[in-house]
Amino acid sequence: MTGSYGLPKGLGSQGHAHGTTDGKDVDAVLIDGELPPASSPTPIAASSAVSTIKPAGEVIRPPAPEKGNKLMLILAIVAGGLALALGVSLIVAFSMNVF
Repeated sequence: MTGSYGLPKGLGSQGHAHGTTDGKDVDAVLIDGELPPASSPTPIAASSAVSTIKPAGEVIRPPAPEKGNKLMLILAIVAGGLALALGVSLIVAFSMNVF
């Protein structure tokens, strides 16, 4: 019924099979000139990456709710009417000993 998979030995300890990913030597080659300066893998300090002061136009605001949503109003009225009709029909059914 059930089977098993033969996984590579390094998968559990390193997260990849031995010899399938690049090592530290590739990072050194990329830093030496293959990457443009703007995409350098050098870490950036959080204080320079995130500004604490933003102008009013850059603040993310949640979307404003739609005014006059007619569909929701119609659905609410229909649901209320159906609930009222069900209540009236149950009262009539119990009063006439249908149940």
